[in-house]
Parts: sequence; C-alpha cells; structure tokens
Amino acid sequence: MADKLVDIPIQDLTSLRDLYREDWPKYSIGYGTVDTYVRWLNKDPNIPHIRILSLNGDWSDGTFIITIRKNQLYNFLNCDKRH
Repeated sequence: MADKLVDIPIQDLTSLRDLYREDWPKYSIGYGTVDTYVRWLNKDPNIPHIRILSLNGDWSDGTFIITIRKNQLYNFLNCDKRH
C-alpha cells in the first residue's frame, strides 16, 4: 500500500497541538505553529488554501505538514523517547 497524505480533522488538531506540550519548552515551536492554525480555523474553518496533513492519517507521533498555497511547514516530535 502506498503512503499518502491525509487531512487531519479540525477536531483532532488540539490533541495534536497538546502532544507538543511534552518536555516544554523543547517543542514550543511546534506547539505554537499548530496553536496558531487551531485558533485561525476555529474562527473560520473554511479558510481557503490551508491544509494540515499527516502521513496515512496517523499523527500520533506529532508529525504534520501544513500547506498554505505553495508553502509548506512541517514538524515532528523526537521519536527516540517514544520507542
């Protein structure tokens, strides 16, 4: 099965954001990035050209990609602690 990028549902974004609270402030940039988009999308869930994606719909390791038109932001947690 080929990997694919899948939109993260808006209702899951706060849980994704909260993964970045672990080991504060080490992951504060990831937290702030997701938090910004959570706040924007709560105001208007239909903002055009913004997508927050995960690989195969699994963001449990904190991995995400945000696309805004042709720009991309991405982040992930240090997986060494989780295994």
